[in-house]
Amino acid sequence: MSSKSQYSDEFKEQIIKKCQETGNAATQARRYNISTNTIHTWIKEYRQTGSVKTLPKAEIVRTDNRPQFMSVKFSKTCQELKLIHERIPVKTPNMNAHIEAFHSILEEERYICNEFTNFR
Repeated sequence: MSSKSQYSDEFKEQIIKKCQETGNAATQARRYNISTNTIHTWIKEYRQTGSVKTLPKAEIVRTDNRPQFMSVKFSKTCQELKLIHERIPVKTPNMNAHIEAFHSILEEERYICNEFTNFR
């Protein structure tokens, strides 16, 4: 089993700088025993963003397309909390299977076995 190497941002920038100076990523790849594709990925990222700094992964909230998830208030809340809102395609509950299973269990264990006269 191979493990993915983690390189510091400073090391990545050092390699990119050497590649820019020499014009040759393959030489640097051999020198530091790094895949040429990895170096090219770093260079591409550097050209696109101006940095190779590793950004923290954003939390993703996946919802269906119900109105409460389409509201402006929900969108603003996601922005404020720095959450990525991902909607599943229409008529594809299998894309959200884990929460659909949870709702099924919740319904069986709490709602069906109890009789509610109101929601208070």
